[in-house]
Amino acid sequence: SRARLLSLVDAAGCPFFFPARAVVPSPGARGSVSCGGVVRAMDEAPPLPPALERQTTEAREQFLIDYSTQRAEERAEISLTEGWEICREYGVDVLTKHLMDGMVDRNPFGNRGYTSLYSISFMMTAQANTPDQSRPIYDNVGNVVETFLKDKVIPQLLDTQLVGTPLIRHFSKSWENHKILTKWMKMLFLHIDVGYVTNNNVATLTSLCLSKFLNVAFGQTCERVRQGVMELINSERAGNQIDREQIKSCIEVFVVMGLTQINQNIRAVSEISKMPPRLEVYETEFETFFLDASHSYYDHISSGWRDELSVADYLERCETVLREEKNRVHGYLHPSTERRLLLRVEEVLLSVPQADLVNRTNGGMYSMLVEERDDDLARMFRLFTREGVKDQEAPMTVLFEKFVHDQGMALLKARQAEVQRLEAEGKKETTADPTMIIAMIALYRKTEQRVQKLFGNHLNFHKAMRNAFQGFVNQTATPKYSNADLLVAYCDALLKGKERSEKLDENSIEERLEGAMHVFYYLNDKDDFAALYRDYLSKRLLGSKFASMEMEKAMITKLKQNQGPPFTAKIEGMVQDHQMIRDVVRGFEEHCEKSAVNLPLPASVQELTVGWWPQQPAIKVNLPKALGDFTQIYEKYFKDRTSGNKRLAWIFALGDAEVVGTFPKGKKYTIAVTTLQAVALDFLGGQNTPISCTQIMESLGTDIETTKRVLHSLSCGKHKVIQKSGPGGKGKINEEDVFTPSSEFQSKVPRGFVEAWADTPFTTLAPVPLPLVVVSSANSRSPWQAWTTLDKSRPRLGKTAASPLTPPWSAS
Repeated sequence: SRARLLSLVDAAGCPFFFPARAVVPSPGARGSVSCGGVVRAMDEAPPLPPALERQTTEAREQFLIDYSTQRAEERAEISLTEGWEICREYGVDVLTKHLMDGMVDRNPFGNRGYTSLYSISFMMTAQANTPDQSRPIYDNVGNVVETFLKDKVIPQLLDTQLVGTPLIRHFSKSWENHKILTKWMKMLFLHIDVGYVTNNNVATLTSLCLSKFLNVAFGQTCERVRQGVMELINSERAGNQIDREQIKSCIEVFVVMGLTQINQNIRAVSEISKMPPRLEVYETEFETFFLDASHSYYDHISSGWRDELSVADYLERCETVLREEKNRVHGYLHPSTERRLLLRVEEVLLSVPQADLVNRTNGGMYSMLVEERDDDLARMFRLFTREGVKDQEAPMTVLFEKFVHDQGMALLKARQAEVQRLEAEGKKETTADPTMIIAMIALYRKTEQRVQKLFGNHLNFHKAMRNAFQGFVNQTATPKYSNADLLVAYCDALLKGKERSEKLDENSIEERLEGAMHVFYYLNDKDDFAALYRDYLSKRLLGSKFASMEMEKAMITKLKQNQGPPFTAKIEGMVQDHQMIRDVVRGFEEHCEKSAVNLPLPASVQELTVGWWPQQPAIKVNLPKALGDFTQIYEKYFKDRTSGNKRLAWIFALGDAEVVGTFPKGKKYTIAVTTLQAVALDFLGGQNTPISCTQIMESLGTDIETTKRVLHSLSCGKHKVIQKSGPGGKGKINEEDVFTPSSEFQSKVPRGFVEAWADTPFTTLAPVPLPLVVVSSANSRSPWQAWTTLDKSRPRLGKTAASPLTPPWSAS
C-alpha cells in the first residue's frame, strides 16, 4: 500500500490536509475477488441512508465520513457505479438542490463531507491493478451537468410567460449558479484535472462545464436573452432604474462562451477575466444586434427632440446621451463595444442632422455667434468633431467664415457712413480717424480668442478666419483711401505715441502695434503698405516726431518676422541714415571751424541714401542769396569728402525753417514753415505793393501748381500769414489773385507753425532746432540725399529768419 497527502481547499478558501489511502491488495488476499478487471470488496458496505430529501446536512456528512473511512481502513475498492452514485447523490444532487433553492452556501457539504466526497472520487481512480476510471468519471461529470441544464434550467428559460426583467433575472441567476456548479465540480474531481486531463489533452473540467452551458442553455435561449437585455437597456435609456448587475451577468455569458469555444484549458472560473477575450460570440450574437437596435432607438426618438428643442438644448441632450452610453458600456457591456456604440449613436444624433442644426435660422450657429453663447458654441464644436460625425467641423467653419466676414463688412459700411456724414457737412475724408482699424483689431482678437477657446485652436477655423479677414481687409470703404493707407496712418500715430487724443506709454504702443500687425498679415498688397510706411517713417524721422526709437525698431522687427529681411531692408536703411545725422552735422561743423568758413546762416545737413528713402519730385526754386550760398559751401565740402564720386540733389520741397516776423500790430512771432513757404515769405516781405500769383511764380521759379499750394497754405488756413484778394474766392487760388503780408495776423502763442496744407491749427512750437530738407543724389550706384537747415535773421516778416524745424511734407 502507499499513502498520499492531498491538499484541498474548502469553499472558504482554507486549505486542509487529510491522508487518503489507496490499497492495492495482494494477489489471492482474503476478502477480495477479481471480476472483469474490477476489484471489489467482499465485506459488506455501510448501509445507504434514506432518501436525500429526508436527510440533514449532518446525517449526509456523517454517512460520507463513515463510508470513506471504512473503505480506507479496509483497503476496499470502490466500484465506478457505487462510487459515482454516492458522488452524484451526496455531492452533485445536494449542490444543484441548494442552487435551485437559492441557498448558495459557501460549502453545502460541510468541510468533512466535502473531504469525504473528494476522498471517495479519488479512491475510485487510485486503485492499483484495476482499469483507470478517470475517463468514465470525466464523462459522467459532463453528463450530469448537461442533464441538470436540460431538466432544471432550460424549461424555465423557454417559458413564453417569462419575458423582460423576469427572464433576465432568471437567466442571470442560472448563469451565476452555473459558475458555482462549475467551481464545485472542479473541486470535487480535482484529481481528474490534475491527472487525466493533463495526460490526455482534453478539456479541463471548467472548460467542459462551461461548454455545456454554451451548447445546451445558451444556444436555445440566446435570442430571447438578447431581446430581453435590449429591452432593459432601452428602459434605462428612458430613465427607468434597472438591475445593472443582472445585465452585466448576461453580457458576461456572451463573452465567456466565445472563450469556451476555442479554449479547452480554462483552469478556473475566476481566471476567465484574466484571460485574453475571444469576442466572436459576443460580437455576432449580441453586439451586432445591440448596435442596430441602438441606432433604431435613437433614430426614432431624436426626431422628436429636434422638433421640440432648440439647437442648444438638443446638443446638450446629445452630450448627455453620449456620456450615458459611455457609462453604460463601463457598467455592463464589454469595453470593445464603446467605440462602435458611440459611432452609431453619433451618426444618428449628430451626423445626419448636422447641416440642419448648424444652419438653422433661429438658434443655429450664426445666432450663437451673434449672441456670444460661448458654452453652446464650444459644445457644438466638441460634438461635431467626434469620430462618428462624417463632415466633422466643415459646416461650422463655413458659417464661422461667413459670420466673421459679415462683421468685417459691417466695419467697412460704418466707415462709409461716417465719410458720407463728413461730406454732407462739407468736410474732407482723412486717414486720421482710426476707428475702423481699431475695430478690425478688436474683431481679430475676439475671433482669435474664440478659435482658441471655443474651437480647440483647430486649423480649419484658423483657415476660415484667414479667408474672412482677407475678404474684407482687402476691400476699401471709400475709393480715396485703401485699408493699407488707414493702417499705416494708425501705425504712424502709435509710433508718435498717441491713439486719437490718448497719450501712450511704450507698453501700450507695443500692444497696439501687435494688433496692427495682425491686420497687416491679411493685406494682399504688402508692398503698397511698405511704400506708405516709408513715407510716414521719413516724416517721423526727419521731423523727430517718433515717440521712441526702440519702438521704431520693434515695429521693424515685427515686419521682418512677418515678411522676411528683404521687406524691411529699405526701412532699416532709413533708420540707419537717421542715426548718422549727428555724425554728419558734427563733421560739417568741424570742417567749417578748421577751414574758417563763415556760413551765411546757421544750418545743418542730413545725408540720406536715395535707394532707401521715398523718392521725391525735384522742384526748382530760386533761393534767397543766403540759402544759395550755404548750398554751394556744403556742395564743395561734400565733393571734397566723397572725392567727387557722389553728387547732391537738393529737394527744397522737403525743407523747413523758422521765420521770425514783426506784424503791423507790433507783435513779433516765430513761425515754422517749409522751405518753399519760407522762400515765398522772404519774397513777399520785400514787396510794398500787392503781387499776383503769376508774378510770385515767376519770381520763385516754381511751377504754377506748387506756387498755388504754397500760397494756399499761407493765405487760406485758420491762421492767415498773408492776405489774398481776387477772383479765386474763399479757399481757392486763382492765377489772378494778389497777395500781401497780413496786417491782421495775430496768435495767442509767440511760436507756432503753418502746415504745408492749411487745415491744421496754429499750435505751440517746441524751441528745438530741426533740419530744413535738402536732398542729395549721386552719379554712382549708391547715391545720397542731404537735408539741411536754414537760419537767416531779419527784423521783419519779409526778411526771413529761419532756424531748423521738422518738415511737415505729405506722402508723394
